[in-house]
This record gives sequence, structure tokens and C-alpha cells, in this order.
Amino acid sequence: MPHDPAFSEWISPHLPALRRLSRAFAASADQADLLQELLIAVWKAWPAFRGESLPATLYLPRGA
Repeated sequence: MPHDPAFSEWISPHLPALRRLSRAFAASADQADLLQELLIAVWKAWPAFRGESLPATLYLPRGA
């Protein structure tokens, strides 16, 4: 994943929510792995994000 300063700035305020989500859905040993998977998923979806919805729609599980 290449470094993108704009993405880093955009994702920073959302990291606490992503950490809480990983704690809610994974055992303590797996939380870091889940957080990494969430960040990868957001990174992949971010170029298509137009800002017309809440940023959480990029990382909240479907049906949550």
C-alpha cells in the first residue's frame, strides 16, 4: 500500500472507531489483524468515496 498523505490525514480521525470495531468483533489476539484488514478495505474503497455519505460507510460491516 503506497503512502498517501491525503489518505493518512483523512483516516486519522477515524482510527479510534476502527480500533473499537476491531475490539468488538475480534478476540484480543486477532484485533490487530482485523484492524489491518479494515484499513486495507478502507484504502481500497477510498478512491470511490465521494463524500455523499458518512465516512463510516467505508468500514462498517454491512447490516450493522
